[in-house]
Amino acid sequence: MKLICVNAWGGKCLVPLINLIKEAEPTTDIFCFQEVFHSNESRTLNSEYISNLYDKIQEVLSDFQGSFSAQFDNYDYESPVDFPLSHGQATFVRNTFKVRKSGEVFVFGEKNKVIKEGKIRTVPENVQYVNISHGNQEFVVCNIHGIPNWPKIDTPERIKQSKIILDLLQTFPNSKKILCGDFNLFPETKSIQMLEASMKNLIKEYKIKKTRSALYERDDKISDYIFVSQDVTVKDMQVLDAAVSDHLPLVVEFE
Repeated sequence: MKLICVNAWGGKCLVPLINLIKEAEPTTDIFCFQEVFHSNESRTLNSEYISNLYDKIQEVLSDFQGSFSAQFDNYDYESPVDFPLSHGQATFVRNTFKVRKSGEVFVFGEKNKVIKEGKIRTVPENVQYVNISHGNQEFVVCNIHGIPNWPKIDTPERIKQSKIILDLLQTFPNSKKILCGDFNLFPETKSIQMLEASMKNLIKEYKIKKTRSALYERDDKISDYIFVSQDVTVKDMQVLDAAVSDHLPLVVEFE
């Protein structure tokens, strides 16, 4: 089985992102995206983001079941909007898999509780989960966009975020576990170590040096991670050098 995880950046790099998905679709079973807009209207947001990005991805992944978990509704990246619009995480699972259950848990704030103070905006963050089965195996795939505040060091909110993730994973005792996404955390943080205590950190095991693309302007190199439970056999893990976002796509093959 193969999974691809990438922060979609609201569709800012739409053409290369869609091309990557088209190229990967024949051999990929699960796609996990963060920062996805969802709307029944086709508009350009803030001069560069795509309001119906979810539908554009679903058009390419016609043989996949899509799940969307909104963080907030009726806002773009700058201000409220006057048409139906949601923003959140999206996971697509090939139709040969059975989706047993899906949903989300908020790791920070509450849905739609957007706070704006001057130019600083605080938004709620969630982890999406999709519980799937294939043959005699059962997996839970968790797709997160973590608290983004700079610098990406430990805070009480981020420690709580890791605890919420671990509590969620424990509600699927019979499933192999895959946790991926844009955690917005430095590798050496306690928040990451809490997850490493019971799961394999593939960024560390495969000695990945960066998950940020050349489109990212700050100096930190790693923000994205894939963790798997000890019962997951990993065949390969890599980061693609593809400028589809300010993040690089992560790819893992497992069984």
